[in-house]
Amino acid sequence: MNALTAREGSGSTDSGSVESWAELLESLAGCNRRLREELALHLVRRGLSEGEFSLLWSCRSWPGGVHQAQIAERLRVSTAAVSQAVEHLRTRELLASRRAPPDRRRQYWTLTPQGEALLRSVLDDLLPWVRDQEERFGARNRAELQRLVSLLAARPDANRKAA
Repeated sequence: MNALTAREGSGSTDSGSVESWAELLESLAGCNRRLREELALHLVRRGLSEGEFSLLWSCRSWPGGVHQAQIAERLRVSTAAVSQAVEHLRTRELLASRRAPPDRRRQYWTLTPQGEALLRSVLDDLLPWVRDQEERFGARNRAELQRLVSLLAARPDANRKAA
């Protein structure tokens, strides 16, 4: 019997809860690997990396354009990494920039028609897989899963002290 099993048997609700969350974390990590593998199969055919896809998807989510700091925050990467990726995608004519009148220094990035078409082609490639998932889970369960994952992924309260 290891220390975790010994604590679990002691009637401590904390250890059971911690073990339950650890199991959930492991399940989510495995799920993340599986989903990323599936996505990567389709991205490689289109000449995209996962990071480039995520960046393009982020720009798609902000119809009026998004600045690099917002992309970096959303993707949880450095602004330097975003700057390099944005420049690469711009040279491939997948992103276009515009400057906002109030602050001409700040660039806002939007998808070009080619960028939109590339994302659409990736989504079209994923359609058979999506249909399989919809059959397995149904739209209602997928929506609930999305809600729960979004809740889990949300940043914890900023006022909470780090342990």
